[in-house]
Amino acid sequence: MDKLSGSQTLQFKPVDFDRHEQLCLQFRKDAHLASYGSLAYFNEEEMLNWFRYLIQENPEGFKHVWLKGQIIGQIEYKAIIEEANENNQANSYSYINLFYLKPEYRNLGLGQQLHDFVVKQCQLAGSREIFLRYIPGNKQAKAFYRKNGWLFSGEPDYRGQLMVLDLT
Repeated sequence: MDKLSGSQTLQFKPVDFDRHEQLCLQFRKDAHLASYGSLAYFNEEEMLNWFRYLIQENPEGFKHVWLKGQIIGQIEYKAIIEEANENNQANSYSYINLFYLKPEYRNLGLGQQLHDFVVKQCQLAGSREIFLRYIPGNKQAKAFYRKNGWLFSGEPDYRGQLMVLDLT
């Protein structure tokens, strides 16, 4: 692989699930392994159902990351979610389910492009804040999110640590 840097331009294209189902699974397995250290609780059928849901309900938030004609990553997010808050006022927020880069493309500044792309999409959709969860054992993810202004929200639970990025 050539020496890469964050100055390389990434492309974000909708997932072609018929062609890349196994690649989507492979990326999710690797992300699970990086977060939990094991595949013991990874359920392929549940993950395939999740992908099908994304394709049906949120295809614009299910993208592969391309560099020089190769798929090197995957992002899964919902750019805008409209709900009423506890005061019954409209609340617009976003949720990121996955930032993923293949291991050989990490620590090259490319992750920042994934982050910036998703944040921009959420801003364009009118979101006021973005949420995500990371697994507290994933120190690299924690450092990355903190560097980008993410704050802890609440206490960690079995699903991980909720974090929030204020877009206002």
